[in-house]
Amino acid sequence: MSLMIGISGGIGAGKTLVASIFSILQVPIYNADIRAKEIMETNESIKVEIKDILGPSSYMAKGHLNRTFVAEKIFNDRFLLAKVNGVVHPHVAADYKRWHTKQASPYALEEAALLYESGAYLHLDAVIHVEADQTIRIERVMQRDGIQSDQVIERMENQWPDERRKMMADFIIYNDGKRALIPQVMLLHKRIIGMSQTSI
Repeated sequence: MSLMIGISGGIGAGKTLVASIFSILQVPIYNADIRAKEIMETNESIKVEIKDILGPSSYMAKGHLNRTFVAEKIFNDRFLLAKVNGVVHPHVAADYKRWHTKQASPYALEEAALLYESGAYLHLDAVIHVEADQTIRIERVMQRDGIQSDQVIERMENQWPDERRKMMADFIIYNDGKRALIPQVMLLHKRIIGMSQTSI
């Protein structure tokens, strides 16, 4: 079975960009954040629980997740965030395990913003941390999401600090605009391939 490698990083660090480079190398990518949103829109029991926690405005008329409303609620209230994560994360974890059993490559990546916070890292063989300065991350998220810096900082406060992530990570990729990403990814790809061969 292929190795289970996680890739994470604080909001705005660029983990999706880094994951996309790995995908060019034919590494399968499981995006936990995208799948979580899909599961929240297709699993009826989850819909009921989310509405109980956040209210009926959590979903729009046709059953689509009201992402703006949900984000405003959970990013301003750690208690609500923890409750929603407690509902969604077990389903995502089960979905990931089903997905991974179908992979035949030497390793596959699980990309997740809350890889550590959710406890998902516990079932992985190694974790890649994507690192970028906080000022760079704030600017990126402001441009990407069209929000103010104080809103970005609020979201950051709901994630583990980078220092804690770095201490627990097995590998670090720097996305600081100073060091080229592709050579870092290529080098790490070779290392993980080596790990997969020694684990057989």
